[in-house]
Amino acid sequence: MILRQQGVIEHLQAQVAQLEERIGQAESGKGKPKGMPGNKIQAAKLPAEKAPRKKRERNFVRVRSVPTHRVEHAVSECEGCGTRLTHGSVKRTREVIEVPLLPATVTEHVFIERRCVKCGKRCVPKDVLGDGATGKSRLGVGLQSLIASLREGGRLPIATIQWYLDTVHRLSLSRGAIVGVLKSVARRAQGVVEQRHRSVRESSWVCADETGWREDGRNGFVWTFSTPDVRLFVRGGRDKGVVERMLTDFGGTLVSDFYAAYNVYMGPHQRCKVRSAFR
Repeated sequence: MILRQQGVIEHLQAQVAQLEERIGQAESGKGKPKGMPGNKIQAAKLPAEKAPRKKRERNFVRVRSVPTHRVEHAVSECEGCGTRLTHGSVKRTREVIEVPLLPATVTEHVFIERRCVKCGKRCVPKDVLGDGATGKSRLGVGLQSLIASLREGGRLPIATIQWYLDTVHRLSLSRGAIVGVLKSVARRAQGVVEQRHRSVRESSWVCADETGWREDGRNGFVWTFSTPDVRLFVRGGRDKGVVERMLTDFGGTLVSDFYAAYNVYMGPHQRCKVRSAFR
């Protein structure tokens, strides 16, 4: 029995020696099996460790609006046994935003005449509606502001403004009425524009620029004169006359690009570094 075990041990030791010899040859490159050219065994790549996500300074999650009204949805009976259900807790909420398409409102102001029983004088209230109307116009201040915003802010043609008022608010206005509103708003805003112009002239520095601007089918340019507090836009040609007119009595620093029209200003002048890099 012992002799048999010794024979097995010697056999195993011989096999271990052969395996160790083969491993040594493989590591030294001798006796390495040759495969097809280009068909080389590559070591498996370990997955790269992901870098920690950079924390954002600002959260860009969608901000929920403040609800104007609330509608609660609840099940009145159990779907399994039909038992009546009451109370409960909020499971989830859903936001639905809608813009009401309301027709225009027409308010009739009636001025009643009253007669004094003592002296017989007839008394009629004055036609003073406060902020609700301007002058003798039948269009309210809110409607005039909407028309001016659609035209100047939205850059909509007169015909498109007519279509919008008729389709959304069921209000039919003529082209003349819309043009009259725009002229009235321009006259009333003239004082504000002049005040902004004075603020630009009194500022310590002004940043000016110009760009192409097509209006009423005609090509032109719009100029911007900006300070830390005021933004003034002027439409005109692309000549030095606009700079001379807007910067009259201005003594601060003018910030602009290298367009030659700005050279008419003889005061302190700072050129745009971004544009100068290409000069």
